[in-house]
Amino acid sequence: RMITAGYTPYHLVLTVPNIEKENLSDEISKMNKAFLKLWRWINKDFKRNGSYYGGFSERLFNAVGAIKVLEITVQMRDWNYLHVHFHVMIFLEKENKDLFIKDIPGGYQYRTDSNIYYSQADIFVQKLWKKAYDDVSIKEFKNASDNWKDNYVCSMTEIKGISGFYEVFKYCFKDIDIKNYDIFKCLVLGLRNKRIRQGYGFLQGLKIDDRDIIDDEKKEDIKDYLEFKDEIPIISVNNFKDNFEKDYKKFSILKKRIKII
Repeated sequence: RMITAGYTPYHLVLTVPNIEKENLSDEISKMNKAFLKLWRWINKDFKRNGSYYGGFSERLFNAVGAIKVLEITVQMRDWNYLHVHFHVMIFLEKENKDLFIKDIPGGYQYRTDSNIYYSQADIFVQKLWKKAYDDVSIKEFKNASDNWKDNYVCSMTEIKGISGFYEVFKYCFKDIDIKNYDIFKCLVLGLRNKRIRQGYGFLQGLKIDDRDIIDDEKKEDIKDYLEFKDEIPIISVNNFKDNFEKDYKKFSILKKRIKII
């Protein structure tokens, strides 16, 4: 509550096309670089020595802080492909609520059996994210398409309850997505030395990562602050060796013993 005082938290989802699982490490690096570019564009500018710095002059809102979380899921129709995306808790200052009204048709979603609608803010972020991911200058924004089909699907929804915060801070992947040994190996290699969660803006010094938890006492302290029962973290990537077959057997045994809700 202290962190959110004076700001409005939003849940921002940033997606990219599915990738082959062997390219996970490079994809995460590319997405992290793209997010840094996006953050510089939407971050509130600041004044120094009489001049203003940062921020895209045509941005629709001022972002002042964010926590970015990586999530990876396996493409159900083809296990050789992964869906890599970001969940971001982003804090805005004095935003125009009308820009976040979802009244722009955005296609049909078979999973939920419902029509999708985007807001002006959604479309704006989709255009920015596509440019950031393609690693082009913000000067190219004027050439961006307003059609969501030409960009990458992104959405922003105001967080109004604790469940919204919980949605952002879920684990990077679920054990049910580890269908076989090959997927396990690609996840271990792809996530090695990668930070899963990262803070930006006034939350830059806040880094919440499973690698930061080094003993059982700290784990219990963190659990005391969780309102929901969380999933048990199955993998701490940096603890695995290069004997993947042995590690996968250990994981498979552990997976059978733990019932994930």
